[in-house]
Parts: sequence; structure tokens; C-alpha cells
Amino acid sequence: MDKKSFSIVNWPILACRLCISASLSGAKPLPEAKTSLLCVNSSFFHLTIKLLLIPYRWDNSDSVWSPFNAANATFDLNSGEWLRLFLLIFCVLYLNNNTENNSLTNGFYCPNERNRFIATKKNVNKASPNIKFWGLAQPRYTFVPSKNGRQGTNSFTLRRARLGFTGFASDNVAFRFQYDASNEVVGLSNAQKLLDAWVSLKHFYDSLGSITVGQQFALGYTRRPHKSASVERKFTEVLSPGAVGRARGLTIRKGNMGLPETNSKGYFGNRVHYALGLFNSPDLSLNNDNNDLLFSAAFALRPNGISPSDDEYQFKDRPLAYSVGAAYSTSLDSVTLDTKFQPNGVELDNEWLSVFADVQAHHWWLWASWAEFKSDATGGLAVNTQGDNTNALSSSALTLGLSRAYLLNSEDMGWAWALQYQHVDNEHPSRTAFFRPLTGKSTDEIARGMNQGSVYQAIFTWQFDENLRLINELAYYDPTDGKFNYPSFISQLQLSL
Repeated sequence: MDKKSFSIVNWPILACRLCISASLSGAKPLPEAKTSLLCVNSSFFHLTIKLLLIPYRWDNSDSVWSPFNAANATFDLNSGEWLRLFLLIFCVLYLNNNTENNSLTNGFYCPNERNRFIATKKNVNKASPNIKFWGLAQPRYTFVPSKNGRQGTNSFTLRRARLGFTGFASDNVAFRFQYDASNEVVGLSNAQKLLDAWVSLKHFYDSLGSITVGQQFALGYTRRPHKSASVERKFTEVLSPGAVGRARGLTIRKGNMGLPETNSKGYFGNRVHYALGLFNSPDLSLNNDNNDLLFSAAFALRPNGISPSDDEYQFKDRPLAYSVGAAYSTSLDSVTLDTKFQPNGVELDNEWLSVFADVQAHHWWLWASWAEFKSDATGGLAVNTQGDNTNALSSSALTLGLSRAYLLNSEDMGWAWALQYQHVDNEHPSRTAFFRPLTGKSTDEIARGMNQGSVYQAIFTWQFDENLRLINELAYYDPTDGKFNYPSFISQLQLSL
């Protein structure tokens, strides 16, 4: 055979060709370090190989019998190799991009190379922000019959319409922002519709806990409004410091102490939890008016190391968990929710104390709480809810509740019932509006505020899914301060996303 008419193509740069040849012939594959990106375990890659072999099959002649044909064959073979090279580069780039952006389980890489990309992706995500937008809507219907010459209520309202976002700027920095566009509580300003705006640092997560700065829940709040069995906050939480339960300041929280994004494991096998806080004042003042701060401290015990969930309906079967805790706050700041109800020159030194207990077992939930709020007047006499002058204001509340949930399928659909008893003795004028069905701003409705007495509540809830509930609450208000008793019915659709 004439040597000039014999053409051989040799492309050492195409390791894929060698890998393919080895796999087709059963030969030993190349070392992993040189071929890790080219190992084959994907049907997509097999298809690519077949496409790459097409031009080679077209020019699958190791020898050509004439110089002219040899030149043409060499050109064809080189063309085929260039085409294979182009397709190979395109394939590798495409697969690399597809694997990084979508999934590392598609099988495009050998095990060692795949692990390398997994580690790389983890490192990238570690520093990436993670933001979750969410919303809460609570449209409701309220019926309160007319009685004793006072007009009742038959109306639709929007109790809450909240938007916000929460997440992590990095592994050690959490944040939360929440605004309420439809707060119907009488006396709250537009500035107080900004509910949450805080940043939490987790650099001392395992030792001290999370350090949170900004507008946040005051210590003593243990429930979120879309996780409560009743349609309104507990009387005991109404007597907590802060407008709408919030204040501006700094806290250190270790364990489950009111802010879900800052939750951590408590001490001694999750049995001891605590929180400390410094705030401007019990109000949402933009600035501290007299440089006196509100100091708060709270602790909780979980004897078996399991923290109860914050949802008072246990649709999912949960193990036995029980908790007891207490919170204490004191402030010399004169700007409180009651300041505007007091004569000029009268300042209030405030003190709060609350005790709470929770027991959950499977689909049952039992809760109890007691709170006390005291204010000492300085610079004159204060005015209480009865219009009397006094040296001090004293308020207390008690809440007892029981719920049972029933899951109807393996998902989240179910129904539940709850019973709740509450009693209040209130002398703070700023809190009166909260001890009634919150239905609007009419004069007659405001006058229904109950400063002393009890309320009995029977609640039936239907859960369509995890984010949608219909709560129906029948309550009976029984004041003991000389006002008339009356029933109320509230049906509230509760959507959280």
C-alpha cells in the first residue's frame, strides 16, 4: 500500500474520543484526574456521544487508495474532528451551566467532580441573601345585637392587611419587615402601622443567643395573630408593654422567645430559654423623650427539652411538650399609651409582670397566662377608666384556653374547636378598646369596652390548608362594672402567605 495514500487522524486534545473508545472497547478508562469532566453516566451525554460519532462514522476509513482521495479523506476527517471539537465544547459548556444552575443529580459528572461542584455551590449559597415575601389578610364579619339603647354592629371589616418580608442577608444576619395597611384599632397612628423592622445578628448564636436591633416584639408576646385560636389577642397580651406589642430597642434572645427567625436551641438540652431587652419606651416613639429606657427580662423552662409550637391548633400529631415562663418589664419613661389620657404634667412609672404556661400533646393544646400592669403617677394624680383621680393605675388579666384539632387527610385540611375564658380588671384608659369585639370606630362600639368582667368564648375553625383558615367565634361578655352584658359573633377568614 502506498504510504502517500494512507491517512491517519490523531487528536490528543480530544480526551473524550479516547474515553469513548475505551468505553466501547471495554478497555481500562483514563485516570480520573484527566477525564473527570468527561465520564459518562447520563442518557443525555450518551446522545451527545452518538452525535459526535456521526462524522467519524462518515469518514471511518483508515486508508484511502489514491492521492486525490487521500487528500479529500484527510480533509473530511479533519472536518469531522473540528465538528466533534465544536460539539464537544458546546456540550461541556451547556452541561456545566445546566448542572450549576439546576441540579447536581443529573449525572453529568463523575462522583469526585460532582462533589466539587456541590461544595462550590454550598459556599456560594452561604453568602447569598435569602428573602421571603409574605402577606396576611383577615377580613371579618361581626354581629353584636343592639341592647339598652345602644346600637349594635352588623358589618364587614378588614382587621389586618399586612405585607412584609423576612429572611437572611447571610448565615449570621436575619431580618424582618412588616407593615399593616388596615389596622382598625382605635387610637393607633400611621407610624404604629409599621409593625416589625429589625435586624438580628447570630454571631453569638451558640453562646449568648441572637442579638436583635430595631422595632420588634416586646418580651412576653408568645403568639402570632394568625396562629391564635381566637380572633383577637389575649387580654394578657393586651397588658404587655408596647403599642401593638412592639417597641424599639435591642434584645438578646436564646431559645424560642417570641421571634421565630431568631429561634435557637436553649441551654441544658433546650430546657432553659431566656431573653433580655432595652427599649426606648412602652410606646412606639420615634425618639426617647427623657433618656430613660424600658428594661425587660424573660425566661422559659421546657422540662423535657421540647418546645411547644406557637400554633394553638395542633393539626399535625406532635409529642408531649410543656413550658412555663415569666416576663418582667419596668420603665420610667413618661411617654406611654396612657399619657394622652392624663392631665398635663402627670408622668407614669410603669411596671409589667406576666406568667404563662403551655401544654401540648398530640392534637390537644392547653394554655394559661396571667398579666399585671401597674403605673405610679408622678407630678400629680392620674385618671383611671372610671374617671377617678388616683395615685396609681393597676390592671390585671387572666386567660385560660383549650383546643382540639382533627386532621381530615394526610395534607393540611381539618377542623378544630377551642374554648377560652378570660377575665380582666383594667384601670388603664388606653387599654379599654381592646376588651371588646373590635368592630369599628363608632361611639356605641367604643362604649362597649369592658374594663372589669369576664368573657366566655366558643370557637370553631375550619382549615382549608396550611395558609387558609375560617375562624368562627361566639363570645359572651359579662361585665361586672355596671355595664350591660351582651353576646357577639365574629367570622374571620384568615389568609397567610
